[in-house]
Amino acid sequence: MSCYRPIISSILIIKPHIPYNTVVMQMTTDTSTFSARRLSHVLGSVVPPKELSMPPSGSLSAKLWDSSTSLAQDALNTLYIQGIAHGTLDPNNYGQYSVQDAVYCSNAIESYNTAIGKAADGTIRAFLTARRDGYIKYKDNIFSQWHIGQPSAINPSPAAKQYMAFESMVALRLPPLYLVIAMIPCERLWSWLANQVKPGPPSGNLYNFWINGNLNDSGAQKLETFINQHVNNIDAKLALGVYQGCMTGEGNFFRSAGGQSPLDRQRPEYLVANARADALGYGLIIHCLGDGNIPNRHAQRLE
Repeated sequence: MSCYRPIISSILIIKPHIPYNTVVMQMTTDTSTFSARRLSHVLGSVVPPKELSMPPSGSLSAKLWDSSTSLAQDALNTLYIQGIAHGTLDPNNYGQYSVQDAVYCSNAIESYNTAIGKAADGTIRAFLTARRDGYIKYKDNIFSQWHIGQPSAINPSPAAKQYMAFESMVALRLPPLYLVIAMIPCERLWSWLANQVKPGPPSGNLYNFWINGNLNDSGAQKLETFINQHVNNIDAKLALGVYQGCMTGEGNFFRSAGGQSPLDRQRPEYLVANARADALGYGLIIHCLGDGNIPNRHAQRLE
């Protein structure tokens, strides 16, 4: 799910006599609108960093990323991201992804509200509230731009539904800090993806705005710094399950938008995370990606 996207002011209409690569000239974008999941608390223009800043070595955020790099590579290899990289992505696929992403943002607001209601620590509550407020602003903008009345009018793909269900479960069943962890993969992954495909795209690439807009990773740094500051209150094994669950959610959502089947979850990272988590009673986190439901018999173990 995109972490920065200028909002396309209207559904793309490609006139028959206009070459595909010049359709970008038929688009208008609002570059002051930032995706809530990229937040960064940015008000104004995007200032790409001179170099991508990865998590500090040895920190919790670095360990989470380092354990999940193959998942990032999988996301890079999806038809959706490769289509953005080469300017070949069907605008209809970008559009249907964006509309579903609006529903994701609406769901994220509810997840943040759940976590805020559980947060006893004032610092954590304030951080979550700021993130939630950014989502509200972005959700209102994208609903207006894409003429969406109610999220219930949109039927997201199974991959998007599973991802949303997973994040909702994290907010409902786990301490509030784990929702912050759940939001990191998008922030970190999207800036990493944009930096992998730059500056190669042709000048006429329809999606240069997406690549340039996602280069900045300040949003990821804010989230990562916050969890690193609260590392003593975080179970690293549980954090890994949450992190990789959401990294998978991102990748599978890309795959669904490009017509690809979901990624096989039985990968080495999952097996390791699952085995370690099971010792603490948290193996269900990985399982929940499959159906988005939490069996009642396991609920107490997650509290």
